[in-house]
Amino acid sequence: MPRHKQLVGSARVVLASRQRKCYHAPKHSIAKGDICLEVRDGMNWKGYCRACAEEMLQIADTKISELRQQLSRLA
Repeated sequence: MPRHKQLVGSARVVLASRQRKCYHAPKHSIAKGDICLEVRDGMNWKGYCRACAEEMLQIADTKISELRQQLSRLA
């Protein structure tokens, strides 16, 4: 049996190994040791601060809920 397609791409939660800026909002900084979300973009990983990551995950949750509702309505 083939594996299922993954809806969520490569993402991981890590401790920042250095000071850097959030990819979504460059005014947001990620201090060394802060928890951040990294999302793979081709060969690179883009880092997002905790606040922006929470918003991104909330949007993803909403989208998944909408898809579930559509599936149950059509079933």
